[in-house]
Amino acid sequence: MEEQVRVGAVVAGFDGSDESVRAVRWAAAEAELRNRPLLIVEALRPQVWAPIGYGVYPAAVADIRDERFIGQARQRLDAMAVECRRTIPALEVMTQLQQDEPVTALTTIVEDVEAELVAIGSSGHSALPRILLGSTAAELARAVRRPLIVVRGAPDADAPVVVGVDESQASQRALKFAFEYAELHRCPVFAVHAWSDQPLDVFEPVERWEHDEAGEQAAAAEFSAKYLDPWRERHPQVAARLTTVVDRSARALLELAESAQLLVVGSHGHGVVRRVLLGSVSHAALYHASCPVAVLRGPDEPAAPQQS
Repeated sequence: MEEQVRVGAVVAGFDGSDESVRAVRWAAAEAELRNRPLLIVEALRPQVWAPIGYGVYPAAVADIRDERFIGQARQRLDAMAVECRRTIPALEVMTQLQQDEPVTALTTIVEDVEAELVAIGSSGHSALPRILLGSTAAELARAVRRPLIVVRGAPDADAPVVVGVDESQASQRALKFAFEYAELHRCPVFAVHAWSDQPLDVFEPVERWEHDEAGEQAAAAEFSAKYLDPWRERHPQVAARLTTVVDRSARALLELAESAQLLVVGSHGHGVVRRVLLGSVSHAALYHASCPVAVLRGPDEPAAPQQS
């Protein structure tokens, strides 16, 4: 029997994999800090049929109509909830088991409960070990309009939050989330602004001689006063600094994120990345960052069409 879910819950995607267990544990700790309930969601994919020889037989996907399979899913979901309640006794923990595609199920639930945020593992049972981001996580990053955190690694609790900033509205959403997170976790914010965001290889370094260092320092001070100082004033207890680099945005962010507890990016930046549904910097962060990554999409941005 599914519980009634309160608005503003922290939602965690779960499929029994080690990555999803890590995501649920991360979400439980975050829900406690935010004084929100935790909703753990597991979605069972519909049966896939494939032609073999002269007949049509089930492919290597378990039949969701098999009561034993559903029972096993319910048992591991309940066990995960029990662990969260035991670890954080005051936490309100709820579960939902859906018979639908994971992206469809999670996207619908996240919007229905107006989730505070949604946490998922970087890959699940269906992902190849060599891939850092599973297909479900990649599709959700394009579909979910609430803050999405792809959980990976075991970052230090005292490590900073790294956030990419530019002049876009997406950057403002990222800064808001980063400062609020840092205040809750009592950690600093490292804001990163890259002077070069050219539509070339996002990992290719930029030559220093192409830029005026004295001019960059003056521009950095002006940029900080305009875009970072307002957030410092709203969160005076959060230590924050701006780092400007002459490099591609993705490359600079990934290097600093190696020692971060969270990397925060907006789904779009300025320049040519507006033409894609998930910007090149966000894409690089999701696929290559070694720490958890938060992606902030705007409520007015259209969801990417899901692949059939």
